[in-house]
Amino acid sequence: MASWKAHLTHDRLDIICLQETHVSSLAQANTLTTTWTRMWGLTSTPHPIAYWTVTEDSTHRVAILLNPFSRLAFTEDRASSIPGRYIQISSATLTVASVYAPSTSTRDRQEFFRRLISLPPPATPLLVGGDFNCVSHPRWDRHLTNPTRPLGSECDAMELWLTRLQLYD
Repeated sequence: MASWKAHLTHDRLDIICLQETHVSSLAQANTLTTTWTRMWGLTSTPHPIAYWTVTEDSTHRVAILLNPFSRLAFTEDRASSIPGRYIQISSATLTVASVYAPSTSTRDRQEFFRRLISLPPPATPLLVGGDFNCVSHPRWDRHLTNPTRPLGSECDAMELWLTRLQLYD
């Protein structure tokens, strides 16, 4: 985490969305939160600055880290969470989510995004960071390695979720 301090100071990051954190217990999440807090030269904060998902599956975990000097105070929206894959926090003026979509198969991704579609929409503007493991526009997003591959959306459910929440890639 020490290298993060340079990025934080130089880039003035307020919100960091992490995927594949491999945090395996609440104790480990608490230790990392303490380390995160101390990186800022603090021993405590007036509101939470780190939100972690902890699951039995070591590959499916996301987190959101916050700048403790931000004016926004967030709370975790547990009703809008998919363990290990999606975490959402809200303030009075902004909702932030960290997402890690399955990479195993198109069907798993479709199922995951259908679950996201079923979540209630946030009351404030939504900022999403993460790894969607599918692309809206293959020609724009990566080198086309298979010219016979269709150029439509790889993930229709993702597109529907983006459209319903008025999110843009």
